[in-house]
Amino acid sequence: MAENESEQILLLRQIVKWSREAALPAVRARVVSLLDTDAKRRVYQAIAEGNVTVRGLENVAGVSRVTAQNLVTEWEAAGIVEAGSNPPKAIFTLAELGIVAPAPKSTSARGAKA
Repeated sequence: MAENESEQILLLRQIVKWSREAALPAVRARVVSLLDTDAKRRVYQAIAEGNVTVRGLENVAGVSRVTAQNLVTEWEAAGIVEAGSNPPKAIFTLAELGIVAPAPKSTSARGAKA
């Protein structure tokens, strides 16, 4: 029974892998429209690994905490950020979508707009 379950899990992983691959062109178009500024792309890149808090995005991405939170909320609704993840985590990386990530900001930019 465990061997059969293991085979099923492997098969499901393959289905997920290829379904994700097939969806990338459509997802890319959606993400490009949502990440229409360097600031937004920096924020999204910063949450790719899911280890930067919204507060930490101020320094990493150069946007205010409020702006970062608003973007994460918008992206959760759009399905490109894992809903309810804390810290936020991007579903896709810019690299896998073929989107060039801007250089990260290293100074705080309070009040910066995305």
